[in-house]
Amino acid sequence: MLGGWAYSVASHNREHLADLMADFARLDGRPLGERNVRPLDDEYLRFLRWSVWKLLDHPGAAGQGLIALVTNSAFLSRPVMRGVRRFLLDRFDEIRVLDLHGNRRNVFHGRRDENVFRPVKVGISITLFIRYPDRTNDPARVFYRETRGSVPDKFAYLDAANVGDDGWQEVTPAARNYTFLPKEADADYASWPATPYAWPREGQRQ
Repeated sequence: MLGGWAYSVASHNREHLADLMADFARLDGRPLGERNVRPLDDEYLRFLRWSVWKLLDHPGAAGQGLIALVTNSAFLSRPVMRGVRRFLLDRFDEIRVLDLHGNRRNVFHGRRDENVFRPVKVGISITLFIRYPDRTNDPARVFYRETRGSVPDKFAYLDAANVGDDGWQEVTPAARNYTFLPKEADADYASWPATPYAWPREGQRQ
């Protein structure tokens, strides 16, 4: 995925992936019950879902291996994407998130936080999705780390980081949001009260 196209909410591949993308719009076998599911049409989510299919499900798939993606970081905690996270937890053994932040819409007074892709406005993350030959963890174990600051600072952090060092913090995603962020990073979301949703009866329109 190259350029700003990879960070656009408008997909050019909608008709080819409709059946696969339905997995992201459900949670525990039920529809999400969200009024606006347009963010699930984002191109990077379609590429992610295709990658999972290619690695695990298509005829002749390896059934094991690694997917490594640099994407919009919204899927880490955005409520409408909780079905995405639950799906990934169910399919992989280990998920490692390196959050590069850089969301230009989130401005914090006195904090410098540049995006590693200067034209891009959304936050960025590097995520590894790992499936071992024998299913080891069900659901997947999630590990998180982050860096903020200038672009040179972030590149220096990336040069020094590796999968085997002690800079990772384990996260335990839990219902209802299944966030991939540590509790302290996700405190704003957790502070909001839950709103009950009445599932429509059979034959009713949503």
